[in-house]
Amino acid sequence: TFRFSQIEGTVNGVPSLHITCNFTTAMLQQPSLQKQLFSVCLLSHLAVQYPIQQTLQSCNEMLSWAIAQSGQMSIVWTLLSLESFVRIAKSLPPTSGPYIQIVIESEENVVTT
Repeated sequence: TFRFSQIEGTVNGVPSLHITCNFTTAMLQQPSLQKQLFSVCLLSHLAVQYPIQQTLQSCNEMLSWAIAQSGQMSIVWTLLSLESFVRIAKSLPPTSGPYIQIVIESEENVVTT
């Protein structure tokens, strides 16, 4: 079971948790929406706590995955990820443009369907 409510406290309280950046992109490959969203949420809290090169790299990998999937993502996935996207963009400003593009593309997909 993935407990989203415990992510922030765990990231803030466990100094070695930054190593989980390496696992977030693997979690995105899982077919489970819950695992994908957990991965994005975890990565966003790691970006706040550890705005380092490793986190930026993981965020860029997640962005690449999200952009590749954007035509297939539901607006629900995007909306549930939105808070995490904002958190990452604030912590790592170079990533803000692509996150905005993902939201726009998801919105366009809803309008056209």
